[in-house]
Amino acid sequence: MNEVKQNMVYENGNRVETVKRTSTKADDCGAIGNRYIQLAALLRRLATATTDEAKTAISSEITRTQSEINMYAGYLAGYDAGEETV
Repeated sequence: MNEVKQNMVYENGNRVETVKRTSTKADDCGAIGNRYIQLAALLRRLATATTDEAKTAISSEITRTQSEINMYAGYLAGYDAGEETV
């Protein structure tokens, strides 16, 4: 992944930057792989959780991680749709 800061301004006491981020298919494959590893760890934690509070917290993390997996799956599908065959 490559990031280039294109613009920076100060607004309402905050510094606001515009960043152009370029990711490769390999970057996205690595990211989705990491999310699957996180999901596996969360599922193991859920299986051994003893309190309802812990189960609820872990379930919330599982939902977030699954959402990120779906996001990266969409990115990966975009490479195939965006590539032209020669």
